[in-house]
Amino acid sequence: MGEKMALITFTENIAPSRVERFEEVLEKIRDAAMARKIPFKWEKKDAIEIPVQDQANGKYVRGAYQDAQGTWVVPRVPFTVTHGPLDKSGFMPIAELVKMPNGDVQIRRFGTVSDEEMEKLFPKINARVKNWSPHCDHCNPAGDNRDRFYITLLVATRDITMKTKKGNIKFQKGDLSQVGSACLDKYTDIDPQMIAELYRLERAKRVGGVRAAPNDPTGWGWKTMDLIDFFQRCVMFYGHNEQAYLNKHGGLARQGEGEEAAKRLYSATSEKFKVGYRMEGGTGIFPKGKGRRIMQARLVTMNGKTYFQPYNLKDWGVQAMLKKYDAGDANACTEMPLLDENGVQEYDDNGQPVFVPVPNLAAIPQKIINNNFDRLLPLDDTTIEQANSLRKWLMRLRPTDIPGKEDLVNNMKAILKYGYVGEKSANDAAEAWRYWQISTYDERRRKVVEEAERKRKEQIQAFLTQRVPDGKWRETAAFGNIEDILRRISPYNDYTFLNRAYDRRTGQLWISDANYAQIEAALEAKKEKAERRKAARDEHDRRIADEGMSYYSRSKMIQVFGQVPSRQDLLTVLEWDKNSDELNEMLFGTRYDGTVDSAYLRPAEQAKLKQHYGVGQPAQPVAPPVAQPAAQPVAPPVQQAGGQMKKPSVTQAEANRMKTASKGTSQHQGSIGDRISISGYVTMTSKPFRNRQNGYGQTIQVVSDAGDTYVIFMYNRDRPTLGQYICLDDYEIVNHNEYYGHKQTVINAPGQTWRDCTI
Repeated sequence: MGEKMALITFTENIAPSRVERFEEVLEKIRDAAMARKIPFKWEKKDAIEIPVQDQANGKYVRGAYQDAQGTWVVPRVPFTVTHGPLDKSGFMPIAELVKMPNGDVQIRRFGTVSDEEMEKLFPKINARVKNWSPHCDHCNPAGDNRDRFYITLLVATRDITMKTKKGNIKFQKGDLSQVGSACLDKYTDIDPQMIAELYRLERAKRVGGVRAAPNDPTGWGWKTMDLIDFFQRCVMFYGHNEQAYLNKHGGLARQGEGEEAAKRLYSATSEKFKVGYRMEGGTGIFPKGKGRRIMQARLVTMNGKTYFQPYNLKDWGVQAMLKKYDAGDANACTEMPLLDENGVQEYDDNGQPVFVPVPNLAAIPQKIINNNFDRLLPLDDTTIEQANSLRKWLMRLRPTDIPGKEDLVNNMKAILKYGYVGEKSANDAAEAWRYWQISTYDERRRKVVEEAERKRKEQIQAFLTQRVPDGKWRETAAFGNIEDILRRISPYNDYTFLNRAYDRRTGQLWISDANYAQIEAALEAKKEKAERRKAARDEHDRRIADEGMSYYSRSKMIQVFGQVPSRQDLLTVLEWDKNSDELNEMLFGTRYDGTVDSAYLRPAEQAKLKQHYGVGQPAQPVAPPVAQPAAQPVAPPVQQAGGQMKKPSVTQAEANRMKTASKGTSQHQGSIGDRISISGYVTMTSKPFRNRQNGYGQTIQVVSDAGDTYVIFMYNRDRPTLGQYICLDDYEIVNHNEYYGHKQTVINAPGQTWRDCTI
């Protein structure tokens, strides 16, 4: 039996975007090895993470992301290759030395040499580079003055004697030899085609330029792309759609909360999405089925804006322009130098620099770019960080997190195994962006709302500081609503300033110390007045409950006392001048001309007034009347049943004058719940308004003869007109309010009936 063939094993860590190209070359080498009956097999393993050397700039490294510890890493897919000796002569090919036109010598390492072995051999290889001699050891070890551009370096795999044209040369294991490409197959039994594939294997694993730069066509990612690169493109593409949509609809802060709102916003119901109102045919901001387009498109920047140039676009897509270039259209593409992973110019087999065609942007009409190229967000730090967050979210995702989409989740998570996106997985990877946006919707919306609120407060602060430089925020919630007080203080009488300086919900107020002292004084006075009114109300209620006090209208006072008591008589005869002003406001009311309109009287007070006015007393002799000159006849007011009088109507101008005058005389009448009867002029009728329960109504303002203002929110279709004198019987007091300092008593009655008391 022959000696067992020794197997060689090495491992290469491949960038995810290069996996498919690396696999293609490995398949070709395996076919060549099988033809030569050389064992050759390989295995692709799960991706590993390798820390970026420059952590400070780690985020800018192509394909880099942060791991769980916050370290910037790049994914690499390990390939383990096992093969037998590739030669029968005891020599193993390790690298190719290429003489460049500028005189430099470039080392092109073959992929079948492990990193450890290459590190050991590098000093010897470097010595060959420094002492470059383009000779072939087989043709002439001492040099044959031939100008070779390509030399293959071999390493002795055992102690061996090489037969050359100039005699035999002994090599020990590990020694280097160099031969020309023509002598590989003939002398060393090494197939030059296999060597070419080994070199392609090395090229297939290189990362290329920054983020698949267009000067390297293999880096465009038309078949595979690093996962993090693809996610960055998703953020750039869909993020721009999101930004355009939200700009037209008030921003993210204006959208609804919750998962259902997020699903509507990020819907995927149509290939052609509409940036429009969703409830009228719009389908959200996520165009379905765009994964392959995102991966294959060319990333370009024009006039400071970033675009995707589609791969498939008639006349102006990447594919169409390359075909036009191949057909002889020199203007369709621009030739750019092909660089290796170190940024060094690459050369072909004849030593000529290699250039690749890139679609020429100058040849594309701006109209085509505007209408057919996709606008993108710039590739900035925010985009990089969001793509990193998207990947972390996908790592934590479980199939149960998206019920009914378990297969989709499994497909999305499968791309994490090797860290790259291919044509078949592109749409699933793009769906990851959509579900990530849905899952993070509420948190992103909360941050946007907080940021909008922060900016709003900054603007308000600047505005308030300009108007009141010595102001500061104070808590006034304990005081209740203080708008009526603020409106009497400058600059709070300006609605715009008041609206920004006073937060009614929280009670926050921007105010200076001097103005705050005014408010405290006004509030203290208001508090004292409220206490006096409460004491007066208690005394008023006590007199009704304990002392039989009853209500006397003007007509009733005429019936009982023969006249209406004057204000002075009430104060002196009944000794009400000893009462507080607040109690007297509740005991009697007056008209705008100062005459008494109504009063609450105890039985003893009724008797005093009767005695004072001689009601029920024997008549006293009186002196005969002195003849007076005849007065001109004046039409007396007509008295009607109940003692209420009829009066002539007034003009609109006179009604407006009465309304203005009543602002200085009007007082809140009675207590809420009291029933009263009044008469007076209609001084204001509002425009009709609608109430859901009662239908259309009008605000009616009535000024009584005593100068007090009453308000009725009247829904009765029969309504009085401006300037009319009306009588209102048995109306209930339902509220007391103030309108810019004008005290008003709000009244109402079932049916809201009224009598026309106009002459």
